[in-house]
Amino acid sequence: MDNFVIRKNSKPLSTKLPINIYTDGACSNNGKPNASAGFGVWFGENDERNTSQSYNGRQTNNVAELLAIVTALSIVREDIEEGRIINLYTDSVYSKRCCTTYGEKMCKKGWQQKGVDIPNREIVESAYNFCRKYPNIKFHHIAAHTGLQDEHSIGNDHADRLANLAIGVESCPYSKPKGKLYLNIPYSEKDEAKKLGAKWDSNKKKWFIDNKNKHKVQMMGRWGE
Repeated sequence: MDNFVIRKNSKPLSTKLPINIYTDGACSNNGKPNASAGFGVWFGENDERNTSQSYNGRQTNNVAELLAIVTALSIVREDIEEGRIINLYTDSVYSKRCCTTYGEKMCKKGWQQKGVDIPNREIVESAYNFCRKYPNIKFHHIAAHTGLQDEHSIGNDHADRLANLAIGVESCPYSKPKGKLYLNIPYSEKDEAKKLGAKWDSNKKKWFIDNKNKHKVQMMGRWGE
């Protein structure tokens, strides 16, 4: 949580365009000893800030959702401190409230309920104490898995795919039956992608990587379809 440093005063809101971020967490076998969790952060197509990551520690969906937000805010920390509007979209009511209303309530109560620390106190406390200092951080709850093609449904779907990719869920939409993961690689970036193992499919006229590529998470986060 070292990335969160409380400032006494936030700067005036920036005139730059807002940054829209979609976050999601995923957890297989949630609530069981063999649970495996990860999260995804999606900024946009081919954005190098897109993130798909597993983590050490308590493996639950709620923790993954919170860490997705923490990671997203850490990535754009400089923009936040400059006053730029940050629109953070999540399908998790829990994580949104932890950073807003629930966080405010628990802060006043010393982060305890009935003399016991609230669940995930360290993450919730750090996230809330950071967010409350910056009115330019805007949280939005959106519906999950709508199957629609509006901006928010697409953004949520990409964040969900990245989260599932982090835990290696076989049903993740990024996993293809033949083991090929196709990529949208701009011509100017093809040499960089080739160094990471990208190959050209002459039949489909597309770049792809094998499902076992060790750079899969990085490459799908940046160039995934």
